[in-house]
Amino acid sequence: IRIILSIVNVDFISLPDSRGDAKKFILIAAEISKEGFYENLINPNVGEFFKYSYPWILSLFFSLFGVSYLLACTINIIFGMLTIFFLDSFLKLLWGNFSFNKRIFYISLIPSIILYSIIPLREALFVFFLLIAFLNLGYFLKFNKIVYLILTLIFFFMTGFMHGGGYIGLIIILLFLTISNFKHFINKLINNKINFINILILSFTIILLFNYFSGDIVFSKIGSYSNLIDFNYIASFSTNRSFGDAKY
Repeated sequence: IRIILSIVNVDFISLPDSRGDAKKFILIAAEISKEGFYENLINPNVGEFFKYSYPWILSLFFSLFGVSYLLACTINIIFGMLTIFFLDSFLKLLWGNFSFNKRIFYISLIPSIILYSIIPLREALFVFFLLIAFLNLGYFLKFNKIVYLILTLIFFFMTGFMHGGGYIGLIIILLFLTISNFKHFINKLINNKINFINILILSFTIILLFNYFSGDIVFSKIGSYSNLIDFNYIASFSTNRSFGDAKY
């Protein structure tokens, strides 16, 4: 279905949202790809606050195989199918080792999921990275292995890399880790059993959060911490989002 709709979208009729940002991403990726694969790989042109992160990923493929709208659609289809594949693991993590094949099949047929997995927009990659981040977070909470924590942080970062709003998850996870590890640290300190891993995680998260709350770290879409507590900024931001297609 996805392959057929991709061909229909390219050669016959334009599907919803297949122009606008999608076309813009293709043009930006085509421009970036002129630098060549190796140059783009070692000197990635992702723009300020990673706003060209998705076009940059496309540009790596364009520099190897040529500029193609259908190629961009294919990349999104792959990430969309990977999301469906890993959704089974996520559902089993939440509700046990049951068969979710029918439910996943029905989910894969939801029109909006099909649409945004075939047009060159960053949603397919964003959802994939977000799902893998939550999957590894669940594994970390269940098995308490540091490798899952590292993967959680990496994929939450990749989610924000795709779209700045994804950094909200990273901030929440850092707050959770700071509070939970501080509690463990105090308990270990009382019992004279200080754990190096707890100290490492606590130090790392405190440093990152301190830099964010002090304004040294600014995220795309979210802005700085001072923006989040500035009523005038929030009111202005909300007003700007109340027009056009986002007015809902």
